[in-house]
Amino acid sequence: MASHVRRILATGDATVEWTFVDPHARGAGEVDMTWLVTAGNEVQALCMPGAAGRAHELIAAAAAAQGDGVRPEVLGPQLPPEALTSPLDARVTRLYGLLRRFPRSTTARGETAWRIAHVWGLQRAEQPDPFLPPLLDDGVDVVAIQDLSLGYRDRPDAWYHAGRPLPSSLVLSTMAPFAGNPLLEDLLERAADRLTIIVPVMELRKTGVQIGYPLSWERTAEEVDAAVRAHPIGRAARVVVQLELSGAVIVEHATKTTLVYDPTMQEGAWLASRPGVVPGYQLCYLAALSTAFAADVAADVTGAVRRAVAATRTLHATGMIEVDGPHGETLAYPSAAVAETLQSEPADIIATYHPQTGGARSIIAGSLGGETLLQAAEQLVVGGPESLPAGIPVETVGHWSSVDRSEIETLRSVGLVIDEYVTHYRGGEAVSRPLSVAVFGPPGAGKSFAVKETIGQKVVGGVRTLEFNLSQFEDAAELPAAFHQVRDAVLEQQLPLVFWDEFDTPLGGLRLGWLRHFLAPMQDGKFRESGRFHPLGPAIFVFAGGTAPSFAEFVAVRDDEQDKAAKKPDFVSRLRGYVDILGPNRTSPNDDAVVLRRALLLRSLILRNAPQITAPGDGSPQIRIDPGLLRAFLQVGTYKHGARSMEALLAMSALSGRAQYEQSSLPAPHLLELHVDAAEFLALVDE
Repeated sequence: MASHVRRILATGDATVEWTFVDPHARGAGEVDMTWLVTAGNEVQALCMPGAAGRAHELIAAAAAAQGDGVRPEVLGPQLPPEALTSPLDARVTRLYGLLRRFPRSTTARGETAWRIAHVWGLQRAEQPDPFLPPLLDDGVDVVAIQDLSLGYRDRPDAWYHAGRPLPSSLVLSTMAPFAGNPLLEDLLERAADRLTIIVPVMELRKTGVQIGYPLSWERTAEEVDAAVRAHPIGRAARVVVQLELSGAVIVEHATKTTLVYDPTMQEGAWLASRPGVVPGYQLCYLAALSTAFAADVAADVTGAVRRAVAATRTLHATGMIEVDGPHGETLAYPSAAVAETLQSEPADIIATYHPQTGGARSIIAGSLGGETLLQAAEQLVVGGPESLPAGIPVETVGHWSSVDRSEIETLRSVGLVIDEYVTHYRGGEAVSRPLSVAVFGPPGAGKSFAVKETIGQKVVGGVRTLEFNLSQFEDAAELPAAFHQVRDAVLEQQLPLVFWDEFDTPLGGLRLGWLRHFLAPMQDGKFRESGRFHPLGPAIFVFAGGTAPSFAEFVAVRDDEQDKAAKKPDFVSRLRGYVDILGPNRTSPNDDAVVLRRALLLRSLILRNAPQITAPGDGSPQIRIDPGLLRAFLQVGTYKHGARSMEALLAMSALSGRAQYEQSSLPAPHLLELHVDAAEFLALVDE
């Protein structure tokens, strides 16, 4: 008996994309007609189906690329020829844009890709038509709908399922607004148990749900999970929330939530280094899921979404491809490349359950523990972040790296604030006062290093770094000279990056006595000298604490009267962000990431201070270190002076002329005792 051939119907908004190909990337002011009409300056107009028509193309390509077995039959809109030859056909929505060559990425400028540089707008269809193919008596098994709020959702007579038996699976790619969407409401009412909704995270944010901008994968997954489950779309069997080209969150109605992600970067980071846009990212999900459901109603949704994330990257990286057309070389959509990726297992896209059912706040805590965590840390020291087990998110900024959720979140939040400030400054807007942020951590945690690396990535060129340690100032009379240095940098068209170290030290016997002297510069952008106020202008002030290990401890009230006298509440109100750097010591009994923090710090110190004990590797340099010595560095109870102690132990070791860090390189026990419990450290070495 012949197998039943499964059918997929692609339907939804019918659009046609008109794009003009400009190979010269001219500026808007270049309108010299004599120059434009010279040979070699031709542009080309392209016309191709978008939305539901492109969904049909991608799903058909994905189905054709499947391996052995009965491939599904794919049906889709049948656009009339005139819709693809005339921009005046009012039955379809027409979109207009500009295609240009872009560097494939900011790190591969020698390679280029054709991507959309500008979208001018659209002309809505006057009488939208989905151009459904002839409907079959025995129906279809999967309906894949591309809903762009361009008319299809408002025409029940055009929906495939109107008056027909519902298919076994419905996959709806949609966008805001969700309220008042008749198509969505009908599907949730009649077919919620077989409905999969695909929606970009930005569309959810438009509705006002509490999904912040990316700070950590854990926070993003938790916020998406809570937002979807509280939203009417949460009634669907599952909701797949697309996190740009870096991952997705799969919220299953009756079971766990799954985070699909690239551990090496946050939402938006992959796309940020690859300029331009290629239409159809959501369609990669539509193709992956509809073909998966056609093969098996109980499909591996997580696997399909992982492949979809990889396919969005293939789509963007490839861009429009050059092909031979009837009138010479032209550009076409890279459907075959996307379809090929949809059949491959992506090594760099990971899936894990999060939020964790056991209440674990971090992916590390939920996926690794005990001896496995120690093994991961040992691999990290020797081979670098790429040697970590798949799935551990690593934040790397310059030479600083972290795997700790809270550390990553606070640093990224400050990075976003700095981005916004620098954008206004570089854009020529009037910026009259400094941006003030604070950084806290135990002594030796590496506070200044982490913030400098972050700001160094955010602010490139035209920056002057100034550092003032307030614990070394005799009194407040020395401050105006420091402020004048800041002002000089501004007058020289440089953005001052000013570190005020030990800002929370006493002044004249008054606890937190320095704070009052920064209130006017922080709020008004002015400082006082000899009874006169002088403008400072734009700057980034970084206040590095010396007494409080965290922002929470700094703001905690010790003595209400003293805090008010020192103007602490006024100072805190002028801060626009803070970072807590945790350092190499355990912060609490539940501090799972401490061994990985130590590993990252130890590796960074060795690479900077003892490169002779490294060897070339396939990716990062390999560290040559005795296993017992490595175990002691990672497991010793406490470093007495934080990161400074780790650095001191390395500096005190006899490594000159040696190709490996051996036990014999260690300093004498009485010198070890300056920085660790020597007996404990040596016992770990000898285990």
